[in-house]
Amino acid sequence: MNIRGVKAIPKGDSWQKALQLLNDWKDGDSKLGNIGTWTEQDILVIDSFSRLCESARNFHLAMNNRLDVGLRAGTSQDNDYAAVYKMILEFLDLLKDPQIRCNIILVCHIVMMEETRTPQTSAAGRPQKGFAQVFGRAMISPQISQYFPHVLRAKSIGNEPSVRRTIHTNNDESVELITTAPLQVKPQYELATGLAEYFRDIHNVGGPQTETP
Repeated sequence: MNIRGVKAIPKGDSWQKALQLLNDWKDGDSKLGNIGTWTEQDILVIDSFSRLCESARNFHLAMNNRLDVGLRAGTSQDNDYAAVYKMILEFLDLLKDPQIRCNIILVCHIVMMEETRTPQTSAAGRPQKGFAQVFGRAMISPQISQYFPHVLRAKSIGNEPSVRRTIHTNNDESVELITTAPLQVKPQYELATGLAEYFRDIHNVGGPQTETP
């Protein structure tokens, strides 16, 4: 952020930095190169995609010198929303490219959205569903799950100090989840170890491994 008077204005450079990192990953002495060279033993974690989409918006506004003005909705030639939508969808296309062989964990916050009303629906609309919270969510949020074969949900149950955090693989009334191995995975996992156990279970398609005596 840059402080201008009593306002904090984003610098608008985090989107470009993120793309540069994926092109040539460097972390101290660790040099991992382009994500296209990573293997099935590697995991790219994007936490969170909700904030990354905001950085795409800020980058677009910075390029057009409108960070302190905000987005404008105009014709197809000067519609900021359409331009940022395009950046985000192109990023998702990159992640699903078959040349990207590494595992990807895309962390998103959840926003409840009412499904589109029709003349047949009541004035209150249809029940709300949970989708990924991203910029321009009404357009992009329902599409994100189409890019990934697995959609899991993390939940917190109870209150501190006895709160229990879990990862769920089965749908509930508000969020639709996806797994490619429904007979191999458990309905829920403990958050602390759940992702490692889920990776183990989806790759162990033949069932639990046992040692030969």
